[in-house]
Amino acid sequence: MTTPTTTKIGDRQLLGASVLPYSIDTQHNNLYILLGAEARQVRWSESGKFSDFGGRAAPHETAEACAAREFYEETCAMLTIGDTVHSVSDIETLLKNNKFTFKITTIIDATRYYTTFVKQIPFSASICRKYADKV
Repeated sequence: MTTPTTTKIGDRQLLGASVLPYSIDTQHNNLYILLGAEARQVRWSESGKFSDFGGRAAPHETAEACAAREFYEETCAMLTIGDTVHSVSDIETLLKNNKFTFKITTIIDATRYYTTFVKQIPFSASICRKYADKV
């Protein structure tokens, strides 16, 4: 099986990928970055902190596929990032077609890298209340 070229940067393998959604409130001229709260777990030092929506890549997974899968899982499929985005494959297609504002590629070390897709979503003043009761 050949590895897709998008899973490598030079000799580095994709460690993981994520989607970082943001919104602009044009009425008040504010930019909002949407983060998810990690579950609180006693033996996990990163628990309770806020992060984007992403995680570790599966073997031979592209950055777009990993980010789409993780975004879908971590938002419990309740948050859409496009007009017709309703599944992991919809999100992956959107990312593969460069329908994001920009992406950040972070070199982790000599063998690994991580990709974050920054994507604008429609502004909703009630977004916090909308999802607070769902988790």
